Amino acid sequence: MRFCTLFLALLVLIDLSAVSAWSESDKGILSFMGDSSRPVEIAADKAEGRSLPRGYETVFSGKVKVTQADMILTCDRLIIIYEQKEGSTSRSATARGPSDNLRSAENIRTITALGHVKIVQRDTTATAGKGVYDHAERTVTLSESPRLRQGSNVLEANTIVIFLEENRIEFEGGGQRIKGTLSPGNQKR
Repeated sequence: MRFCTLFLALLVLIDLSAVSAWSESDKGILSFMGDSSRPVEIAADKAEGRSLPRGYETVFSGKVKVTQADMILTCDRLIIIYEQKEGSTSRSATARGPSDNLRSAENIRTITALGHVKIVQRDTTATAGKGVYDHAERTVTLSESPRLRQGSNVLEANTIVIFLEENRIEFEGGGQRIKGTLSPGNQKR
């Protein structure tokens, strides 16, 4: 498996740097600071791939660490699901692993980070038990006790959904109250 394919796949995951959502910036309420032109480094205890009926799955497990520029993602397990587009031959994908047309960012269906998920970029940290990027919906969903921290500002919810195309974040309580501590002195003007 070539790691250049993972570069494309993980560019999407890096959009999780939107955790600085509640700070204002020149670009609006959300600030997406990931530099997708920088190389991605991946380290894990184990990596494996397998064919699926309509695509391919790549799994990294054991102390997974993904680094790009000043962003670091750590988790116990990272699963990337690629889908085979109509018109591509399934024989090439299943016989030799993902074909060239399968290994591109537009063919990513989902990227799931599981277990002790932590994303750090500058003074912003997101933690959760699970993080899922859905390519079709262009969303990142953090669940299982998600928490966003930027400086001394902290927000917690049952689920946090980041809408990448809409430049917004929803905090869902799931029957519980959303908790937050915001320090007005830390806001950018």
